[in-house]
Amino acid sequence: STYQKHGSEDNCDDGTGGDWSMDVYEIVCTPDFCPNPFGSWSNLDTSIHSSVGNFDIGAEISITCATTYANQGDSTVTCTDLGTFQGQPDCRKIDHCPNPFGSWSNLDTSIHSSVGNFDIGAEISITCATTYANHGDSTVTCTDMGTFQGQPDCRKIDHCVFPDVSWSNLDSSDSGNVDIGEI
Repeated sequence: STYQKHGSEDNCDDGTGGDWSMDVYEIVCTPDFCPNPFGSWSNLDTSIHSSVGNFDIGAEISITCATTYANQGDSTVTCTDLGTFQGQPDCRKIDHCPNPFGSWSNLDTSIHSSVGNFDIGAEISITCATTYANHGDSTVTCTDMGTFQGQPDCRKIDHCVFPDVSWSNLDSSDSGNVDIGEI
C-alpha cells in the first residue's frame, strides 16, 4: 500500500477500564513517496526524467528543460511528506538571445549599444573599440539555445608591427614590433 495507518481504534474514554464510549480513532494517511510528476510538467528533457519511477519523501530533483527551452521557474523541486512536489518548473521555448554586449568587453559601444534581444539566427558583426584589435570571432550568431555561437576577443593594441617591406633609411635592427609611442 502507498499509505500507512496511524492511530488505533481501541481508545477508552477514561482509561480506568470502564466502558468504551465510542469508536474514537484517527487514521492519518501519509504517503510513502511522490509519484513521478514529469508527465504533468511540459518541455522537460525526457531523456533524463522519463525513466524515473516514484520519488522518496524528501527527494530533491534538479530540473532540466528540453533542448531549445529555458526554465523560468524553480530549478529544483522537493518531494514533501504530503506526497506532492514543492516547486514548479516552467520550461519555455527560447525565441531569442539576450543582448550579450555587457558581458563582452572592449567593444565599440557606438555600434554595439543597442539594448534588447536578438532573434534566433541573428548574426552580429563585431567591432572593437579604438586601440583594440579582435583576436576572436568577427561575427557571432544567436543559436536556438538562446546563446551566441562565437566569441569576440578585443585586446588592447600595445605595439605596432612593421610591415614586411623594404624601407629606405631604416637600420636593419629596426624590425619586428615597436611599442606604441616608442618612435
